[in-house]
Amino acid sequence: MKLTITAFITLLSSVVFGQSLTGLDAQFALSTFSTPAQKPYVENYLKIQAKSINYQKNNDSLYQGKLIVTYTFSQGDTVRAFKKFEILSPTVTDPDSAKGSFMDLQRIAIDNGVYDLEIKLRDAYGSDHEYKGSQTVNVNYPENELSISDIELVADKAVAKNQDGPFVKNGLKFIPYVYDYYPNEINTLSFYAEIYNAGKSIGEETPYVIRYGIVNEYGDHLPQFTAYQREKAGDITILAKDFDISNLPTGNFKLKIDLLDSTQTVLRSEELEFLNVNKALPQQNAPTNKYDALADMLQKTPQPQLLEHIYCMKPIASVPEKSFIRLHAENVDKAKLENFFIDFWMDKNPRDPYEAWKEYRKKVEYVNQQFGTRVEKGYETDRGLTYLKYGQPNTIVRRDNEPSNYPYHIWHYYKHPKRSDARYVFYNKDKSTNNYMLLHSNVIGEINNPRWKYELQRRNTPYGDVDFEGDASDWGNQSEDFFNQPR
Repeated sequence: MKLTITAFITLLSSVVFGQSLTGLDAQFALSTFSTPAQKPYVENYLKIQAKSINYQKNNDSLYQGKLIVTYTFSQGDTVRAFKKFEILSPTVTDPDSAKGSFMDLQRIAIDNGVYDLEIKLRDAYGSDHEYKGSQTVNVNYPENELSISDIELVADKAVAKNQDGPFVKNGLKFIPYVYDYYPNEINTLSFYAEIYNAGKSIGEETPYVIRYGIVNEYGDHLPQFTAYQREKAGDITILAKDFDISNLPTGNFKLKIDLLDSTQTVLRSEELEFLNVNKALPQQNAPTNKYDALADMLQKTPQPQLLEHIYCMKPIASVPEKSFIRLHAENVDKAKLENFFIDFWMDKNPRDPYEAWKEYRKKVEYVNQQFGTRVEKGYETDRGLTYLKYGQPNTIVRRDNEPSNYPYHIWHYYKHPKRSDARYVFYNKDKSTNNYMLLHSNVIGEINNPRWKYELQRRNTPYGDVDFEGDASDWGNQSEDFFNQPR
């Protein structure tokens, strides 16, 4: 399970904090597992690019970076699991010599349930800026029932020499792969999963079959990338496998695990989406007559402008597509960018991808005009991202001059992909700009801040203390009324 987060708090599924040219550059992913004693837990993976952090001298006169990280798992207003810790980077003789990346893994025990995970990340030697992200996490390992863990993608694995290492499981050392995207340079897909309670569910020592493989967008198994493993049912079974994907064409796929009984009935399944890019094998069977107009437009589009087009597509991109844009768009040639662009809009509207792009571009021009700031394009702002993902809200309350509040806007959607009656509160802490940031929403997966009303009044509370709940003046404050009764 993956999530992407930028410095501007954009939600996706591999978490990316910040941008390498302007600040912290890190990726986050997680997987859920259980134990033989049926105690579920979440593995949290954080990968940090060494050059993107700040360094200070330690007691050994070497330079070292430090990050402060917080993971909070909540249900409503109740915190169910919490962990705050520090990550120390490898030491270097000089900050300019830092290269590569380093990883952290934290295992957090948690009961079955659905949780809102909030991640906070701060460079201890940088500014006070705190990068944040959130995601819904479903932990579901019923007692004595057949189940499969999340599928963990693996960058590297080997027999563990030290059984106590943080990345060691069942005698193997795994380095997680924190992306949902396989670029042309990676030809091996490795993964790890665990199967629980087969013996209790289908009978101890009863034979069953594990089918694992890659399926296409229609749900069909690709024979070249499908394999079978016969097992005898027990408490826990380990599956650590590899596929050579050098002959897998470009496209969106799923890695799927099925558990089959003796009649080939599927007892349980688990799957994970990913994007593969293979320069030697472009996407197969693409109807050329449907993207000729796009191809003609792209041929006339300079690469810098094409990059800008692709960046503005991030609000509506899938997790693998966002990963490609974030990690590789600046480093590939124009032909690969054109293929990505065509595939993106063919997927959005196979009948007329060029028209789909033109309609979306109009929306981008609108948000750039309405929501852009001196330092951000409109599609990079919280309001622009929300508009491009979910469209024009049904109502907007604009309150820019309440005596006790920062300027704020409340957006209301009657219908929303994640819930009906969806609401968003954006506020502006600097009245000299147009930067209205997302403060609170009742939509699962978005920022949910129970103290949002106090945050709005922060400029008028004693000493600017957001925790103050006393008698700060709220004359003229109608924020709660407008949120509960949008109009």
